Amino acid sequence: MGISENKDNSTWVQFSSFRTGEKYNSEAFFKKYSSVAKIFDPAFFSQRLGNLLFSTFMKMLLIISISVILLLLLFFMDIELTIIAILPVIFALIATLGTLKLINHPLDIPALMLSIIVVGMGIDYSLFFVRSYQRYGIIDNGKSKVGNQQFSTLVKVAVFMASISTMIGFGILCVAEHALLKSAGITSLLGIGYSLIGTFLILPPLLDYRMQCKKRKVKQNQNITERVLNRYRFMEAYPRLFAKCKMMFDPMFKEFEEILKLPENTNIIIDLGSGYGVPACWLLERYPSAKIYGLDPDRERVRVANKAVGQRGVIKEGKAPFIPEVPVLANVAVSFDMMHYLDDDEIYLTLKGLYKKLDKDGILIIRITVLSDSKKSWTWRVENFKLKFHKIR
Repeated sequence: MGISENKDNSTWVQFSSFRTGEKYNSEAFFKKYSSVAKIFDPAFFSQRLGNLLFSTFMKMLLIISISVILLLLLFFMDIELTIIAILPVIFALIATLGTLKLINHPLDIPALMLSIIVVGMGIDYSLFFVRSYQRYGIIDNGKSKVGNQQFSTLVKVAVFMASISTMIGFGILCVAEHALLKSAGITSLLGIGYSLIGTFLILPPLLDYRMQCKKRKVKQNQNITERVLNRYRFMEAYPRLFAKCKMMFDPMFKEFEEILKLPENTNIIIDLGSGYGVPACWLLERYPSAKIYGLDPDRERVRVANKAVGQRGVIKEGKAPFIPEVPVLANVAVSFDMMHYLDDDEIYLTLKGLYKKLDKDGILIIRITVLSDSKKSWTWRVENFKLKFHKIR
C-alpha cells in the first residue's frame, strides 16, 4: 500500500505512483490536487523550473540591455552614436539565435546565461571602436585622412586580439563531453565571434557615413556659432558639451563683433590660455585667413584644441610667461580668463613677451576675473582645486 509511519511516530504517510494517460494534463492535475496531497511530477517540475529560469534570465537580459543603452546615451550624449554602438550586439544576438536554430541546438539555460556576457563583451568592442573614432578620427580600414591612423590601427588590433583570446577560451568548451559545458562553449563562441564580425564590418562604414553626412551639413551652414560647434561634432561628449554651453552662456561671444574690430586680413593670432579652443575657433571662423598660435598648461585641453583648430593653428602645452613661437609678428594677441592665475612678476614677463611678438599696430585683448576681497565663491574654489590637482598652479 505504500503506507509508513513518520519518523516522529506522529503521522502516517502514504506514497503512491501511477501511470499517466494520453489526456493527462499535469498543470490542471497539480492545481486540482495540490491542496489535498503533495504531488511530484518530474516532467511538470522540470517544465516549471525551466520556465522560471527562462523568464528570470530574459528579465535580466532586458534589464541589462536597457541599462547598457542608458549608460551609452549618458556616455556619448548622442542618440546616433548610441544606436550605432549597439548595432553589432543586436547583430550578434540575432545571428547567434539563427545559427543555433540551423544546427538544431536548443536555446537552453547556458545559452541564456551567456547571452548576458555576449551583450557585455559586444558593447566593449563597440566602445573601443567608437572612442577610437572620436579621439583619433574615422577608422574605415586604412582609408582615413582624418586623425592618427597609427593609434586607430592599434585599437583595432587590441580589439581583435582580445576577442580571439576569449573565443579560444570558450571554444575549448565546445569539445567537452558534459552537455552543459558544451552548450556554454557553442553559445559563447558564436556570440563573441558574431560580435567581433559586427564590430569590424558594421561600425566603420556607419561611422564613415555619419562623418560624411555631418560634413555635407557643415557646408550648407553659414552661422558662425554653428560652424564653431561643428568643429567639435566628432569629439567626446565633454568637449562637445563644453563648447556648446560656452557659446550659449558666455556673454563674451555676443560682444565679440563689437570688441574685435580687426582688419579682415588678420593672419596671425596669439592665444594665451586656449583651453578647449572655443574662442580660438570663433576667431578662425570670423577671420578666414587667420592662423592661431596658442598656449595652455593642460595636456588634454591642448589635444582637444589642436583637433578643433585643425590645420589652421598650433596649440602647445606650456605656461605663461612663455609665449608660443610665431612665423611673423602677430596682428592680435588674446588672453581670456587666464591672467588672474598669474602673480605680478609673471604678468609683467607675459606682457613683455607679447609686446615682442606683436607688430607695431598689434592689438592686445585681455579678459580677466577680478577677485573680490570677500569670501570666494564655491565655483572659484572648485576651479582652483582642479588646477592644483592637475598641477597647473
